[in-house]
Amino acid sequence: MLKWFEKLLLIKSNKEKVSVCNKTIDDLFDSLNETIIDIRVGSDLVRFDESIFELFWKLREEIKSECGFIIPEVRLREDFSYQENEFGIYVYNQKVHEGFAIPSHDECCDEIYEALKTVIYDNLDKVFTNELAEKYVNTVMKSNNILVWDITNKLSIIDIKTILTEIIMKGKSINNISYIFEKMGEYILSDGICPYSNKKYNPHIISQAISRYLYK
Repeated sequence: MLKWFEKLLLIKSNKEKVSVCNKTIDDLFDSLNETIIDIRVGSDLVRFDESIFELFWKLREEIKSECGFIIPEVRLREDFSYQENEFGIYVYNQKVHEGFAIPSHDECCDEIYEALKTVIYDNLDKVFTNELAEKYVNTVMKSNNILVWDITNKLSIIDIKTILTEIIMKGKSINNISYIFEKMGEYILSDGICPYSNKKYNPHIISQAISRYLYK
């Protein structure tokens, strides 16, 4: 049962609070309003809400620096069906993690921080939405619309999402999204086939090929 306590953790661009390491990617999130990740906590943990807010800014920057992906909007709320020191993390209303935290500031924040980071990487295919993949496409289109036109005539948005998420899961970063699309285009057009033909490409093979060019 969810009652009075419900706050949104606006894990979006905030130029005053967070240093910008990639403004272009940061701007992609200005219009992402759907709540994908939901954190529910018991009564003994809810009093640390402000500190939990702060740790999400830290986690957002950490993951952004590691792989170029920014955590979408997160909701934090008290759940009266939970034990006092229990918490759960949900993705699209499906529980993916549950645990307990010692109801002290440091222990609570550390436990939820690590749990959320694990959840994000373990559920990247869900957290990284088709909408977000489209925003990466639109960003590259601003500087190279011909390249994007060629790629999207060969790959669906689901294919592109698969390529980007698999690059991240291989321990690489998609911060340099323009470079990744250039490599994507090189792979698709390298055999000299007309970009408008019906040849199908395997996104898993493309992600492997691109990953070899990336240091991180």
